[in-house]
Amino acid sequence: MPFLLNAAAELQCPHGGRVTLIPGQATVLAGGASVLRISDLEGAPIVGCPVVPTPTTAPCTLVALVSPGSWADTVLAAGEPVLLDTLIAVTDGVPPGPVIVVEAGQFQAQAEPG
Repeated sequence: MPFLLNAAAELQCPHGGRVTLIPGQATVLAGGASVLRISDLEGAPIVGCPVVPTPTTAPCTLVALVSPGSWADTVLAAGEPVLLDTLIAVTDGVPPGPVIVVEAGQFQAQAEPG
């Protein structure tokens, strides 16, 4: 079973830029930190992407889209499904790249993907 992502998770763009995580709720915790929801991740800034802008490339600056298979329908935080380490998300870089889960932030709470 996949682990829930929390605010201590480490997420990166495919080039090593770090996703800045700012949870929008503080009530539901896993491993002592707020769990993450779709609305916490879509639009989250990415800092440190080393891609140099050219006519055909652009650095990753934010998480553009989170896709189905990334959350648990049965576990909610502030009315929204929580994200799992099965995360399927893409950046706004050119070309777009996958968001990589380096670490879930906790290894206690698990859930089935929705």
